[in-house]
Amino acid sequence: MEPIDGLLDTAPCGFLSTTSGIILVANTTLLELLGHEPSSLHGRHIEAILPMISRLLYHTHLVPLLVMQGRVQEAVLSLQLRRGNHIPVLVNAVRRERGGQMVDDWVFMPMHLRTQYEDEILRAKKAADEATRLQVQANAALKEARAALESKQAELVEANARLEALATLDGLTGLKNRRIFQEQLVFQIALAKRTASPLSVLLIDVDHFKRINDTFGHLTGDRYLQAMATILQQHSRDVDIVARYGGEEFVIVLLNTNQIDAMSVAEKLRGTVETESWPMTAITISIGVSTLSQDVHDETRLLSSADQALYRSKERGRNCVTHACDLKRDPLR
Repeated sequence: MEPIDGLLDTAPCGFLSTTSGIILVANTTLLELLGHEPSSLHGRHIEAILPMISRLLYHTHLVPLLVMQGRVQEAVLSLQLRRGNHIPVLVNAVRRERGGQMVDDWVFMPMHLRTQYEDEILRAKKAADEATRLQVQANAALKEARAALESKQAELVEANARLEALATLDGLTGLKNRRIFQEQLVFQIALAKRTASPLSVLLIDVDHFKRINDTFGHLTGDRYLQAMATILQQHSRDVDIVARYGGEEFVIVLLNTNQIDAMSVAEKLRGTVETESWPMTAITISIGVSTLSQDVHDETRLLSSADQALYRSKERGRNCVTHACDLKRDPLR
């Protein structure tokens, strides 16, 4: 946990610093507001204090603003209290470089509107008492308004679900898209380091996919990619992260999986694709595998080494699996 200035720690507003979404420091005011113990948020992703709708706003609005403009001004979202309730807050944030890394500083101001709501209810009750002769008409109007509100709420829930899907899923395959995959990978690597758990990545490429598009057309190529996504999803655990990396490339993050087990999973996937009954022509896949280690300790090195291993699989004739650690021991001649 980074040290925090004493005045800032007890300032009448919540304060939080993050890097790539991972919480570096939170002041006492915010911890007390949310009901957390000191240091209980350190190392967790900021999603830990955001309910679902606020997470969507964070990814689709706040992060892009920080990337493009370097700041967020007077945004409104909700924070998740430890006891389960939500509290609306006014948010300001700024992105700056500190200690050799990009850090986002967040300030949260609670929005206490309960007194205003209670006053409005009292005024409405007095008005209702004075309009007794209009009771029947008012009840009918209230019933109609409630029905309209319920309809709008259902539309909002559906629209939010569609928006969340657009923000996180690949439109063709239904897998996670590359952006959300990379965000989750950063978080899972941090978690694996903190818990001393193994983590591996499979980078998968459909061999000679261009031939399918050139021979049978892009619609057939799309169906092959959708079928490939189904195979990868069905042969992965619920905890694993399966995503479309781009074009005919897919990626799987295997949580709590060491090098030996990752190679076993990769080989099973390769064999499954090879023996699958494909409609037009059989296809195969090449796989590059990389595992978190002292040398490969962040998302950039993990993906880069997996990509190099994938390239080696292609050099070896495709339809095979290569682990990044084998590149130095067995250089291709």
